[in-house]
Amino acid sequence: MNETVEAYIAFHSVSNMWFVLTHLKDHTTGKTLFTKERVRKLLKAFCKIVDIVGADNDAVIKALDNEDFKDFEDCLQEKCAAAANADYIVTSNIKDYQHSAIPAITPKDILEMLSKEKK
Repeated sequence: MNETVEAYIAFHSVSNMWFVLTHLKDHTTGKTLFTKERVRKLLKAFCKIVDIVGADNDAVIKALDNEDFKDFEDCLQEKCAAAANADYIVTSNIKDYQHSAIPAITPKDILEMLSKEKK
C-alpha cells in the first residue's frame, strides 16, 4: 500500500506551540524544560513534515463575523482547514467544532481510522 496522508497545521498554531514549549517548566524544579534553540529545532523539524496553511483577509473577516464558534481561534482553525481542503480537523476539543463545516475528530479517532486503512 502506497497511500500517503497529508497533514496541515494552521499558521497561528506554530506560534502557540512556540509559546507553550518555551514556557513549559518542570513542576518540581520550576526550570524551563526547553531552550529556545531546542524549540526552534523541534518546530523546524515539525514544519518539514506538515504543510503550514493560512487564512486570507476574507476568511479572517468571516471568522470574526461568525458567532457560532465560542472560541475565535477555533474558527480560524476551521478557515485554515477549509483553505487546505482538509477532510478533518484533528483536535481533542471536538465539542467546540459543532458548527464547523469540516468535521472535527479526536487524535485517537484519526489514528484508528489510519490503522484500519493500512490493513
